[in-house]
Amino acid sequence: MKEKKQYLPVLHEKFRIRSYHADLNKCLKPQYLTAFLQEAAWKHANHLDLGYEFMQQERVAWMLARIYCEMERYPAWRDEIIIETWPKGTDGLFFVRDMLILDSDSKRLGAATTYWLLVDLKSKRPRIPELHTDILSLNKDKHAVDKKPEKLKLTSKKEIDRMIARISDIDLNNHVNSSIYIEWIINNMAVLFHGDHFIQSLQMNFLNEVKLGEEVVIYHDTEDLQGVNLFEGLKDNGAKTCFQAAVRIK
Repeated sequence: MKEKKQYLPVLHEKFRIRSYHADLNKCLKPQYLTAFLQEAAWKHANHLDLGYEFMQQERVAWMLARIYCEMERYPAWRDEIIIETWPKGTDGLFFVRDMLILDSDSKRLGAATTYWLLVDLKSKRPRIPELHTDILSLNKDKHAVDKKPEKLKLTSKKEIDRMIARISDIDLNNHVNSSIYIEWIINNMAVLFHGDHFIQSLQMNFLNEVKLGEEVVIYHDTEDLQGVNLFEGLKDNGAKTCFQAAVRIK
């Protein structure tokens, strides 16, 4: 008799900060941090038999819909970090997964919560297939952060940039990768060139995918929001919102 697989409710994954992950202050770039978080999530999904093979069979794809991340400090070039991640059930159509970012001594650097959708590859709409949900909700009361990534709204916005989706921006799901949007925003925040400033918290809401060659117009909210910078990316002449972001600088 085949032994029943024992699933790990929490995954611990190590990452080394390479030179190409570091910014001009020799610290981990936020877009690579979010990429590490997604990689840890993917690895745990695979372990839980909800990864690539599952998606191919069900004709669905995991799509990151929202992420909120807060950092106390960023790891530096050559550092090793540990990402501790676990699913914690559902919130409406969203599957929720939290993460802790730890240094090599298991001291807290930051934390994140992520909201995912299972999207039907043909209809491009959310679909909830039958899953072994016991393991997904086992840690439903274990929270890395107290904040939920809610909807964002810009009240007074100004155009700051226009971007064309290029080949290097496209990922295996045939659309612009979520980390690219973060890169676009960072390139419009000159304050980060000063060594005494860093992104303390970042929320990204991903609303509509961007395909190769599509143009995205990026807007910044000009209102004073007590240290929070709001951004928005629109396509199709403003008809569709691709992403929204809230960035707090320290």
